[in-house]
Amino acid sequence: MREKKTPIRAEPDDPRRCQATTVNGQCPFLALDDHSHCSYHTKDFSQERKLYDYNKTEFLKRLGQRVDAMTSSNKTRDLSEEIGITRITLENILGRCNEDFELQMATPQILDLVQAIQKLIESSVKVDKYIGQLMSKQQVVQIGQELVNCIAEEIGDEDKLRRIAKNFESIIQNSVARDDQ
Repeated sequence: MREKKTPIRAEPDDPRRCQATTVNGQCPFLALDDHSHCSYHTKDFSQERKLYDYNKTEFLKRLGQRVDAMTSSNKTRDLSEEIGITRITLENILGRCNEDFELQMATPQILDLVQAIQKLIESSVKVDKYIGQLMSKQQVVQIGQELVNCIAEEIGDEDKLRRIAKNFESIIQNSVARDDQ
């Protein structure tokens, strides 16, 4: 971190005068070389920048890991986590609002989050209804087995039954393999 130098008072019409505004008007000191402000009004951001870069890198790592975990999960159609995250974000924003004007300033963001929660809930209900109309792999295999049993009652030939059962199994496996891709 660089040391703060004692600023030098500037003439009122000096073009090198600090551009900061104080309660008494424009700052009366000379700006630092290659800066528009004096040492009082110039801040060293190097440490803050390093911390920001580190946090950003860590965040992106965590985000990448989380995306990998989500894409490999069977729960990609479940929106409950997203709803929870959005609600927590809304709570955090509301928790930071200590004064009425802060609440007014945050109103657009609050409304956006409320709408996002509403859309996520509506989408979740639609997904749940849609998934309810689909059969699981286990249910399909069970139906195939029941069909084979039904045919077995009508056909006494064991070789034909085995071929039919093998064909059903092949059809189900091929169908399930296509859905997994």
